[in-house]
Amino acid sequence: MHFTTVSRLVRRVKSTYSQEADETEEQAIRAYRTPDLLILDEVGVQRGTETERLILTDVLGLRYEHMSPTVVLGNCSEPELAAHLGDRVVSRLQEGGGPFVVCNWLDYRTKVHADDRLPQRKVPPVDWEGPP
Repeated sequence: MHFTTVSRLVRRVKSTYSQEADETEEQAIRAYRTPDLLILDEVGVQRGTETERLILTDVLGLRYEHMSPTVVLGNCSEPELAAHLGDRVVSRLQEGGGPFVVCNWLDYRTKVHADDRLPQRKVPPVDWEGPP
């Protein structure tokens, strides 16, 4: 199992465009094919450039060809997901019963800070002198 964000995945692949790169573009893309399960978070946070879409299409297409399970997470609707990934990729993700689950509740972090009824966490000061 491998968990990453879209931003990290795209940065890794784009880093191969440098002459000083440690791996090729193909090696970087194939690295995301090998995990038994890939969890890709923060879909929709990326800029939505054509390069990002092509990288995601390559990675998710390769996983599709090998029938490797992939979970895609993001704070976006199905149409927004299609705008970021492309209709073809969304169709492949849903093939075979892959559900699109809408979780449209409030952001937990926002709720915690907005709800005065919840106790504020106070962290006690740490008295640390370093290693013994």
